[in-house]
Amino acid sequence: ARALAAAARAAAAEAGGEDVGRGGARGGDAGGASQASPAGVAAAVARLARTPRQKVRLSRRRLLDSTAKVFAMPGVAQASLEVEFHGEAGTGLGPTLEFYALLAKELTAPELGLWRGDGGGDDSGAAEPGGASGKRGQGAAGGDIARRAGLFPAPLPPRAADAEARCARFRLAGTAAAKALQDGRLLDLPLSPLMWRMVAAVDGAAAEGLAPDLVDLETVDSGLAHGLRRLESAARAPGPARGLVDGVPLADLYLPADRLPGYPGYRLAGVDDAPGALVGVASAPRYIAAVLDATLGAGVARQVAAFRAGFAAVLSPDVLLRFQPEELELLLCGSGEAWTAEELRSAIHCDHGYTLASAPVRWLVEVLAGLGHAQRRAFLSFTTGAPRLPPGGLAALRPRLTVVRKSARSWREEGTGARPAPPSPASSYGTPGAVSSPGQGAALDADADLPSVMTCANYIKLPPYSCKAVLEARLMYVLAEGQGSFDLS
Repeated sequence: ARALAAAARAAAAEAGGEDVGRGGARGGDAGGASQASPAGVAAAVARLARTPRQKVRLSRRRLLDSTAKVFAMPGVAQASLEVEFHGEAGTGLGPTLEFYALLAKELTAPELGLWRGDGGGDDSGAAEPGGASGKRGQGAAGGDIARRAGLFPAPLPPRAADAEARCARFRLAGTAAAKALQDGRLLDLPLSPLMWRMVAAVDGAAAEGLAPDLVDLETVDSGLAHGLRRLESAARAPGPARGLVDGVPLADLYLPADRLPGYPGYRLAGVDDAPGALVGVASAPRYIAAVLDATLGAGVARQVAAFRAGFAAVLSPDVLLRFQPEELELLLCGSGEAWTAEELRSAIHCDHGYTLASAPVRWLVEVLAGLGHAQRRAFLSFTTGAPRLPPGGLAALRPRLTVVRKSARSWREEGTGARPAPPSPASSYGTPGAVSSPGQGAALDADADLPSVMTCANYIKLPPYSCKAVLEARLMYVLAEGQGSFDLS
């Protein structure tokens, strides 16, 4: 605070006695230029701390390419990014948060092959006899890569044809992570703790204390680490047990000495140069070292360096040393999607015709408390633009989550001459059953209407539905059909 105040006084002095903000004192004598009032100092500090905004327009269809061009624009690293999408009316915080959510989804798409999977692979028998290790897999929801242990780069062969393109994506991911941290946005990119350690290390490579070992591998791929430990034990065992894995000789496991488990396109060097060689007792230590190097060392060094370079374009990687990996994930990814009915009642602010005792608000709380994981993410995306809550959960949402009464539409006022047909619930959320018409007049109008939101203000406009079943059906419909576009200004 003292440093900012000193900077403000210096700014006032350089201005030659000009007013320092509203209410600032105008210097009338020789010392007046450097004697600013508290209000003037505060205004100058605000000006010095204010981050300029950079408004950009992106294409949803070519999000990665559009984002790369935006991040390459001069001045973007020093500005707070505000995003809007081509052909859409919405602008401000909501589209910006959705941009980061979409970007994270694009960067973790399985078809890019950037990240290591969390479960079996194409050539899994190599390190885990009779089991799966090092596989590439897809998550259950949306086809995202499974990532319970956090995202970690997939090994990149030394002469891979797509090496440049993949490293460019990692650089983009690094820039996006730094920009999200700088602007206070959420980016659902949960990197593994080891990845953060490597990015923060000197030159983005394995530094002192970061030599890859089986303990580190356990945090990235527990199945592969377990298989290598068994192989190591078999190679070191004394007497008749030497060279046996669960009673099976190493030679009978047919472990190719030149192939990386889970990634048959990655050729290991230096284990055994004989054509078609298999891992044996003598070559097992070299094989384990080669697998570790391909998985945690040279095989990922280019990706980590590219991520670090992208991060450094916005923030110094040294800032990462001030946080634990768990803290970085909380800052970058938020606190998840969990809530209870009591937390909802404490967090929701009602206005413009509603209170917490209003029936539609009570029904809304009950419906939200009963949502599953995917539906909660859909609700947060629809309402705020981000699929996760900020650090601190619902209570930390700024602006506060607000629910107001939405005026019932009248088809007579719209000049259609007939009541619009009510939407049917989305099949992806199940079909709660047909909703019967509640009657005529305003209630009929309300039941035919849909909730709408102002994502920039976390502001829900909820029609006064006639019953909980109608509210739930309409909410499920908009969560399924109201995503992916900001059509209201």
